[in-house]
Amino acid sequence: MPAPGRFAIACWGPSGVFLCACFGTCPRSVPGRAVRGMTTPAFRGVGAPAACRKRDRNRVSPGRGSVLEIDDVRVERPGFVLHLARQRLDAGSRLTIVGPSGGGKSTLLRALLGLEPRASVRGLRWKGRDLHGLPPHRRPFAWMPQDLGLWPHLDALEHLAFARSRGARLRAVDEDHELLRQLGIGHRAHARPLSLSAGERQRLAFARVMAQQPQWAVLDEPFSHLDPVLAEELGHAFFTIARERGMGLVLVSHHIGRHQRSSLQADPFWVIENGGVTQCGGWQDIARTPATPWIERFVDLHH
Repeated sequence: MPAPGRFAIACWGPSGVFLCACFGTCPRSVPGRAVRGMTTPAFRGVGAPAACRKRDRNRVSPGRGSVLEIDDVRVERPGFVLHLARQRLDAGSRLTIVGPSGGGKSTLLRALLGLEPRASVRGLRWKGRDLHGLPPHRRPFAWMPQDLGLWPHLDALEHLAFARSRGARLRAVDEDHELLRQLGIGHRAHARPLSLSAGERQRLAFARVMAQQPQWAVLDEPFSHLDPVLAEELGHAFFTIARERGMGLVLVSHHIGRHQRSSLQADPFWVIENGGVTQCGGWQDIARTPATPWIERFVDLHH
């Protein structure tokens, strides 16, 4: 039990998804010490297609440097098996994961976040530290789920204050205002989610991830309910802010914007079909030599 004057809070999103746990001392308005929320990594490396292995020959050896490594992840369900092996991702990388519905994209994220009870994960390491067995809130990820997980009783600034590990001090409040301004919702700082438009809610959910200052931000289908023009605008904003903050980004999406088709030439791009990685590389590599019929159709839609 928490000591007198302290609190322990567990938070669930609208669909019953666990978002974060908080332990600390209550300030005047919102909880002041929040353990980071969850998100998921992105991967490339030894274990998927040969092209992915070739990209990693000169990378840092396992257990050294700022590298996210996973030796093996496996999820088995009736009629479905997800299996990835020996994947690696450098700090600050921006990975986009695409693939057909039901292929295993979100399942992979949940397994790495520690949210998939049927997952068998071995050797998950960040900077040489084994993450396997750690609860979700102790992993270096911040998660933006598909349903966004916004709390209807908190306004935009309170969402960001709750997400910060040290509460809403004056400097943090100034930073929160600036972050909201960067995302185009500075004028909505005191608005609650139900009064925000769909695009504004997406921006707020992303701002909450950024406020946690994680090593990795994981966005699961952030543009699924937006029109293509707004999805393009938000995608560019998300990539830009993550790059400016030196934060790794993992994006699961069916939408690939113009900014991604250029920036992903140097960043990893993964296609997951039927529970495995069928191709990886930069956008130009994928577009030039699609490895499966689904990838070929996907490329045609984005040219």
